[in-house]
Amino acid sequence: MVDQAVTVNICHNVLTSARHLLARVNDILDIAKIETNKLEPDLEDVNLNAVAAEAVRELSVQIGNKRLKFEGVEVKYGETIYSDMHKVRQIPVNLLSNAMKFTPEGGRIGVSIAPSEGGFVDIAIWDTRVGIAKGEIEKVLTPSGQTGDINLVRESGTCLRLAIVKALAELRGAL
Repeated sequence: MVDQAVTVNICHNVLTSARHLLARVNDILDIAKIETNKLEPDLEDVNLNAVAAEAVRELSVQIGNKRLKFEGVEVKYGETIYSDMHKVRQIPVNLLSNAMKFTPEGGRIGVSIAPSEGGFVDIAIWDTRVGIAKGEIEKVLTPSGQTGDINLVRESGTCLRLAIVKALAELRGAL
């Protein structure tokens, strides 16, 4: 007879793995759509504060599991924007995921939303990791681009999240 706790643990692991696989497949599909100019926006009013709060909620378990201290969402922008909610939501989720991936246990991460020049909005995710060398920034913003720093490569992944963020921001003229 299988112990109920073991069964629950197995189910949890299967679900976690399935979600991870689905996220990777969606990343690959998003890059393919972006590269072939087939990304169709679904425009609506988007509250950036709600989007950031939802991204944090979605990743709160992982933040806690890694023993990171979340410093909160600092909001200096109170208006809505007219954009694609799903695509805008991907930006803080991908940036937070990247920050969590490379911030050492016990580190701190946070979110800031503020108006920027030209009517744009800055969505900034900050963390206490080592950072990316200036010469490596363009590289990590490309699909499958990683820095050469072996100390930073602690977890596997498709290396698409930053490339997706860059592409989505460029689609809206934000970069």
